[in-house]
Amino acid sequence: ERAAQGLARFRIFGLFCEAEPEAVATEIEQRLNNNTDADPFWHVLLAYAYEQTDRKDDAVGQYEQAIRCGELECYADMAAIYKERGNMALYDSLMEEGISKGSASCSIHQADMSEEDFQEFKVDERRQLHEKLASQLEKGLSMGSGLCAYYLWVNYYCGTLGFPEDELKAAQYLKRGARLGEVNCIERIA
Repeated sequence: ERAAQGLARFRIFGLFCEAEPEAVATEIEQRLNNNTDADPFWHVLLAYAYEQTDRKDDAVGQYEQAIRCGELECYADMAAIYKERGNMALYDSLMEEGISKGSASCSIHQADMSEEDFQEFKVDERRQLHEKLASQLEKGLSMGSGLCAYYLWVNYYCGTLGFPEDELKAAQYLKRGARLGEVNCIERIA
């Protein structure tokens, strides 16, 4: 089943083959209709196929179904749709809900904030935001998110978002991210 899901993903995005998200969506819809006990990740893949065919509302429905079935990592995917639509309040709400439910992929929320935006906060607000970011990035990293390692590297390397500039600590996060297979970290090391 994992191989079938991997192949479906390749076909949705055109990885190592021609992209055919509409055909894959039809196949997954049939699979879900014929098997009420299907692996919940099929809902995530169907959402990806819907997104690739500009069926964003249908994608949201599939992400919601996947979350009800325990696929918490798709909180970030669903939130991204609302961010794309300009609904930042719902985006922030979904990312925060994902963090509270244990989604590693949501743990990067606000970690890509510009230093200029960060400096616009009052001193106490900056301190609180820094502590929140440090905590959620560490938690996401402990759950296996290499992207959290990347953002820890960026912020320690650059001394941004309240993180002290520390090249040694930054390098350690970069290596951890690379070990987790995070492409951004691997590219930086290369």
